Amino acid sequence: MSRTLPTTVASAVQLTATQPKYLLDLAFSSGTVYAATWGADVSYNGQTYVSSGLEVSRLNDSSATLKFPNGTSDPWLSLVLNDGTRGVAISIYSHQYDATASPQSDAVLVFTGIMDEADISDEDVTVKVIAASAAKRVPPTPIDQPTFTYLPQAGTVISWGNDKLTVY
Repeated sequence: MSRTLPTTVASAVQLTATQPKYLLDLAFSSGTVYAATWGADVSYNGQTYVSSGLEVSRLNDSSATLKFPNGTSDPWLSLVLNDGTRGVAISIYSHQYDATASPQSDAVLVFTGIMDEADISDEDVTVKVIAASAAKRVPPTPIDQPTFTYLPQAGTVISWGNDKLTVY
């Protein structure tokens, strides 16, 4: 897939030394978190992306891996445990800086998707990310009226082989 890069990004990636960083929009249920994989805060598109200690790895068109630091002063473990990660929307921007360009910094959206499972260790919280194009829900819409009109009443027992299922 070809795309047009902003002038600042295009010129920055051609420099001898670049300083790439990622900007992440993490849409947790308690509120969207704007995080930067950089040692300082980054302003972009009217938002301040806070220096976070986050790492993005294995980024490709269908998936990525996020590592949240799990130190005593890091808020990530609490956020992951309270809000969960499955189904949380994420956008990843590649941000570049070029002092000779105007504007001097710019970003391009490189990935959209949802977070999946989290693996928690003493050092970090690792979260797998799935591209939006690969994330499928079965069924793709909620099971509710008016689409599904023949739903059993709560309390109905359904026998399936040796199993019994109770509708709630």
